[in-house]
Amino acid sequence: MNGLKTIIAIKADSKLSHIPTVMMSISSNPDLAQKAIRADASEFITKPTSFSAF
Repeated sequence: MNGLKTIIAIKADSKLSHIPTVMMSISSNPDLAQKAIRADASEFITKPTSFSAF
């Protein structure tokens, strides 16, 4: 299961859907970032990153 599918599964579960989710990816593909946000990810961060992004 990839990160996007994981977020979708978490948000589909009523016991888990309230948990904020952050997706980190080495991909800087804007389509992936948009899909993650549409899937209700709280944030999308590309790697490598600095701690100031948090």
